Amino acid sequence: MRASSILKKDVVTSDGARVGRVADLAVEEWKVTGLIVQLSREAAQAAGIRKLLGRPKALVSTRYVGGVRDVILLSLKLEELGSAVEPVD
Repeated sequence: MRASSILKKDVVTSDGARVGRVADLAVEEWKVTGLIVQLSREAAQAAGIRKLLGRPKALVSTRYVGGVRDVILLSLKLEELGSAVEPVD
């Protein structure tokens, strides 16, 4: 799978809530370790992440990725998002 095929894919939680869209990938030692996701309003609220202008981005570890098809499915529910993501500037 190519990185370009993952970028701009929608990300959803296991309970069907839209988290946002993949904006970038986090890579360490030639391995993808996380997804940088531009959050939807609902997901940003659930995660407790705010940004003055524009939509916030958050790092989601690949350990929470349950599957990649037409969308990226996380193994988290929306209410678990806050403890699983970290804000990215």
